[in-house]
Amino acid sequence: MHTFIKEINGYKIKYWPFGDVYYIPMSADWIYEDKELAKVEEFAKSLNSKN
Repeated sequence: MHTFIKEINGYKIKYWPFGDVYYIPMSADWIYEDKELAKVEEFAKSLNSKN
């Protein structure tokens, strides 16, 4: 089960327990993933807002 964690800059951060990773989904793929939530948050902050 993919769990929604938070949204930053219009990008949703989710957690995938079977791979033990946090990620940002886009369409059918992930645009970024890491085992550390802080790194995924920083990546989302670096992106232009989707709004």
